[in-house]
Amino acid sequence: MPNHDNESLIFIHIGKTAGTTLRAILQDIYNDDETYLLYPGEPGYNDFNDFLALSEEQKEGIKLFCGHIAYGLHRRLSGPTTYITVLRDPVERTISNYYEVKKVLKQQQKNTPLYGDFHKAARMDIEEFISSGIMSYLTHNHQVQMVANSRPMGQCSAADLAKAKENLISSFSVVGLTERFDETIVLLRKRFGWSIRGYANKNVAQQRSRAEDLPKTTLELIREHNRLDMELYRFAEELFEEQLAKQDAVAFRKEVMELKEMKAS
Repeated sequence: MPNHDNESLIFIHIGKTAGTTLRAILQDIYNDDETYLLYPGEPGYNDFNDFLALSEEQKEGIKLFCGHIAYGLHRRLSGPTTYITVLRDPVERTISNYYEVKKVLKQQQKNTPLYGDFHKAARMDIEEFISSGIMSYLTHNHQVQMVANSRPMGQCSAADLAKAKENLISSFSVVGLTERFDETIVLLRKRFGWSIRGYANKNVAQQRSRAEDLPKTTLELIREHNRLDMELYRFAEELFEEQLAKQDAVAFRKEVMELKEMKAS
């Protein structure tokens, strides 16, 4: 595994995977002047044109890159880098994504042409949202797309899945899981030597359907459009177990429990 002493960390923030919570944790660790938030299309955040305008000296001073960005940013950086990300069960992620899209109807600042598809999708039921392909880049194998940097957006192949798996093995220091978030945080803490105490959950949907609440036909439709994501998630679970196997099991469980206690206090 790479030496992290002088590396820049690239966090691929995949939507609806608890990424906003993790970003807040990371921002508590890194100073503002060494953090770069890269969220193309999101008002108030840097986009790729902003990034490309940075001088090499400015890029070298950044130690944390966070954003809704696909794999590959390291190619535009001269120094050593490593990646982290969090993956989520594709069915739950897609359902959560649908309810996140529906929120735009209540957010006046997103009543712009940029969010035209969001407003159309927000008026659909979940099956129409998925089958229409209106936002296929979010609903069709989105996690493979982000980790493999597949093109065109919204279309993935078996080759993209293979590339995503290869990237997770070769370039990521920690591959976390939303469903095992506290364990993910402890893995990060141990891997990078960070001091992470409690944390607050961010951007959590208050009211939404879960997989068990939906008809089987809806769930099968989601799985059909995310078969590559399903495979990538299973692979990530295997990597996660491999990461855990390298830990002292008793000490690790103790750290997880301590984190849960701090979070609850």
